[in-house]
Amino acid sequence: MVWVNLLVLVAELFFSVLDIFKGALVLSLPLFLLAILGSLFHGLISKRFKTSWLASATITLFVFSAVFSFIAYTVPLILAFQAQNIGVVPPELRLGFGDMARFFLFYAFKVVLSAALMTAFAMPFVFISSFFYDWLKEKKFNRYVCLFLAVFASCLVASVLLLFFFGWVYQGLIFLLYFSG
Repeated sequence: MVWVNLLVLVAELFFSVLDIFKGALVLSLPLFLLAILGSLFHGLISKRFKTSWLASATITLFVFSAVFSFIAYTVPLILAFQAQNIGVVPPELRLGFGDMARFFLFYAFKVVLSAALMTAFAMPFVFISSFFYDWLKEKKFNRYVCLFLAVFASCLVASVLLLFFFGWVYQGLIFLLYFSG
């Protein structure tokens, strides 16, 4: 009876670890494509403006986070405007130029603030990816293999940290993106 319970525990542990690897693999596939674009953008910034690795990596991550924040804010807004069949808005209920300008300034501030916070939270994972990329590059792997394995290692570390230690980050990100302000 004890052996059966031990085997069940080992099987559950094995499949749980396998699920974490599978989840990190699913997450690392789109992030690998973004990492390819990011490495090209990073090289462009570092050559054009003669910045350090840290500065160009931070700028690259901020730009990608700003694009993600912009998409995350804009898609529900567009869907909400399409879902409402309000017809013609009466003149006394229409938003004036000042109201629209205030809305878009707040919108831009929210995108920039969200991008800055996401950059600050994601920068340690960029360091992890960079470490694994340089370590694998010394082993004479292909550039894209090194990049994919580095992204996978970073996603694996992020999955373990976010699932077991910082579970509140998911709720905080959703609140920041959609309910703050």
